[in-house]
Amino acid sequence: MNTTASSVEILSKITEDDFPELWYEIGNDNHFWFDWRFRAFINQLTDLNVSLTKPHYCFEIGCGHGVVRRQIESSTSWFTDGADINLEALKMNNITRGRTMAYDIFDKKPSMKQFYDSIMLFDVIEHIKDPVDFIKTALFYLKPNGFVFINVPALNLLRTRYDDVVGHHRRYDKSMMQEVFNQCGLETLDLRYWGFSATLLVLLRKLVTPRNLTNDEVVRRGFRPPSQFINQIMRKVAQFETRFVRQPPFGTSLIAVARYVQK
Repeated sequence: MNTTASSVEILSKITEDDFPELWYEIGNDNHFWFDWRFRAFINQLTDLNVSLTKPHYCFEIGCGHGVVRRQIESSTSWFTDGADINLEALKMNNITRGRTMAYDIFDKKPSMKQFYDSIMLFDVIEHIKDPVDFIKTALFYLKPNGFVFINVPALNLLRTRYDDVVGHHRRYDKSMMQEVFNQCGLETLDLRYWGFSATLLVLLRKLVTPRNLTNDEVVRRGFRPPSQFINQIMRKVAQFETRFVRQPPFGTSLIAVARYVQK
């Protein structure tokens, strides 16, 4: 088994990933969006009575630079293995509980079959042309009755050039996600929007973003907070919303949980 100096296990032949590297530079652990997403996720797990203190082995597919894994490691007793095809992003994971793997899930290594209590696809399937085939492949790694955790950008009304630049094939609503789960043979446990308070900001961004920006400028304007002060304000908004509006009527993102019930 080959590893890099940063303890990334090279398990698959990895080709160059075309995802904008700038996104990883902007998306530090303090970014309000990551905080908001994780708060929504913890609310969801709590509402579903999923234990955060018992041993649990999660496989995050498309883990990127490891923000979610670090959040889970600091807030739960879970072990989270992460896989991605972007080697430079993987080197930034810095995780103590779990493996970090440069790995193509279609390789289906036998030692990993039905190993995990849950699989996590956070902001992954919107980048996949055939999400049903991808999720069905991911189920190879999941124990019977295990959980599938998915987060995606929501509502096509909010689609902007930013979605095109970062490679989003689609934005989802609840009915679309339900259909994906149905086609994968999954039992839906919960579908909920989050980012309700940010929808107006996304619409404004759609209206005021100039058309002549470079792709890097689109990513910066689309994801980087205007200032650290604004970032802290948005973190407070996220804290308020996730405390008092746990299931808003719509939002900028959709977070979903299903169970893999094998017959």
